[in-house]
Amino acid sequence: MRKPPALLAALLISANFSTAQDAAPVAATARAPRLWERRVDNTFFFVLNPLGVMDSLDVSWTKPINQSDDLLHKDAHLATGLMNRFTPAFARVGAWFEYSPLSVVDLRVGVEPIYYFGTFKAFLPFEKASANFDDDVIRERQGQAAAGFAGRAFFSPTLKARAGSVVARARAEVSRYKAAKAGEPYFYEPILDTLVRAKGSTVLTLEVLALREFDRGNGRKFLIGPVYDLTTVRQAPENRKQDIGAIAAWSKSGAFHSVSDPALAAKVVYFLEDPVRRHEAAAFITLGFRF
Repeated sequence: MRKPPALLAALLISANFSTAQDAAPVAATARAPRLWERRVDNTFFFVLNPLGVMDSLDVSWTKPINQSDDLLHKDAHLATGLMNRFTPAFARVGAWFEYSPLSVVDLRVGVEPIYYFGTFKAFLPFEKASANFDDDVIRERQGQAAAGFAGRAFFSPTLKARAGSVVARARAEVSRYKAAKAGEPYFYEPILDTLVRAKGSTVLTLEVLALREFDRGNGRKFLIGPVYDLTTVRQAPENRKQDIGAIAAWSKSGAFHSVSDPALAAKVVYFLEDPVRRHEAAAFITLGFRF
């Protein structure tokens, strides 16, 4: 799997933030203080090339920190949350805190302990960063995948904007990975789809997207547009990854049977730079809803 959780933000990007627009901000007006609001989301990811599935359960609490209706400040907030990612190969449980001083900026920090089950291809050790880890090699060696713990701490700044019916976002994430001895010297990390140094690796990911929003009425929205991704590991620069592609997403606000705010998205990318998938395509399908 290659970093699918970022796709969920693209699903509901038009519903989850308001931003400064071309028009002048409206005058600030007083609003009653609001308390922490809880939200529970479940998301299922299916990835093709490399093949993978993952289910994610997220619980978050958000509190506004500005009572102004000024477009640049109205969505300023504090937020915190817990996340649980589960696949047949690993389980990840994490916590994060977010500070958004303006409607257009999110600053998030978090930690995420990881346990690899020793199944499939996760936590498969490699002798050097330049080792071949294509699908054939991993298939032949998957019986050598180790069980063990790893963890990461991360900082993720996000910039957001809207101009009419076009919404855009640039999100970076700097992570520090460290793993148990079973993963030394390098191990395969399936979400990143790359090799990470067990004694400590700094990973940078970047996603930039721009989506055109179409309002279909009755709370339904359709979004489509281009996306660019970058992944690089400081201790393994030869495994740098870049891709370009497109996202199409559909969402509906409000109740839908026993859940709320269903959303469905498809993402197709072409690898411009990748140690094992260059000039290949990949596809992601994401289904999310709110309890």
